[in-house]
Amino acid sequence: MNILICCIAKNENKYIREWVDWYEKIGVTNICLFDNNDKNGESFSDVIGDYIESGFVIVKDVRGESKMQIPCYQTCYNEYNKKYDWIGFFDVDEFLEIEEGTIEDFLSKDIYKNSEGIRVCWKNYDDNDLIKVEGDNYSVKRFTRVLDENSIENKISKIILKGGLSNIKFHPYPGGEHGILIKCKVVDCYGRPHNNLSFLLSQRIWANAWLNHYRYKTLEEFVTIKIKRGYPHVGEELCKKMLNFDSFWGYNKKTKEKEEYLLTLIDNKSEI
Repeated sequence: MNILICCIAKNENKYIREWVDWYEKIGVTNICLFDNNDKNGESFSDVIGDYIESGFVIVKDVRGESKMQIPCYQTCYNEYNKKYDWIGFFDVDEFLEIEEGTIEDFLSKDIYKNSEGIRVCWKNYDDNDLIKVEGDNYSVKRFTRVLDENSIENKISKIILKGGLSNIKFHPYPGGEHGILIKCKVVDCYGRPHNNLSFLLSQRIWANAWLNHYRYKTLEEFVTIKIKRGYPHVGEELCKKMLNFDSFWGYNKKTKEKEEYLLTLIDNKSEI
C-alpha cells in the first residue's frame, strides 16, 4: 500500500525532524511538503536534507506565498492521487497515532473498504505548565497532559483520502484546511458515515487511530514562533483575530508565573 502525507509548513525547522521521523516510523511511503517559508527564510534542507535527498520527502516550493494551504492540498491530490492508495492531510503539530500496528494495518480495516475518506479525531495536549523551552528541547514529548476529554476541541478532525477519486475538491474557505470537501463519502474512525461538510465529529473518537495535536506548546513558543508564523489558510488580519491570548488561555491554565513571563516578552518587544 502506498501512503502519502501532505503538509504545508513555515518556520518549522525546530519541529519538523521529529515529525518526519514519526511518519517514517509508522510506515508512510512519502511526505509531500509544501515549503511556505519566507523567500529569505529558513530552509528545510538544513534539518531534513537526508530525507529530501532519499526522496522520502518531496518538497514543493511555495515560499513567500499567502493563503496557500487549501490550494496546496488540491494540487497535491490532483498530482498524486493515482500514485498513492491513501493521502493524509496533516500539519507539523499533528502526529497520527495508530492503536495497533502500522498505518497500513489501520487503513486496511474492512470498515473503511467502501469509504472515500476517513476523519481522524484530534487528541489535544496542553502546555504541561511549561512556560519556555529548556535546553533547546523542542520535542513534543514534553507534553503529556491531555486537554479535558469533554472539550469540543477533541471532536475536531482531519482527513485521510483514498487515492484515485475523480470528485475530490477542497472547499476554498476556512474549513477546507481540515479536509472539508465539496463531495465525498466520509466515515469516522469507527467506520460510521459522517457528513463530509463538517470537520466536527458527533463524539470524541480515540480508537483505531487519532491525531496527537500539540497546538500551542509553551507560552514562549506561542509568542515567538506560532503568532509570528500565523496560519497558512487565512490572511494576516484574520490570523491576528484567530491567534490571540484568549485562545491560548482557552487551552492552557493561566498562572501568575506565566503572566509575569508574558510581560517580560512584551518588555523585550517580542512581536505579539
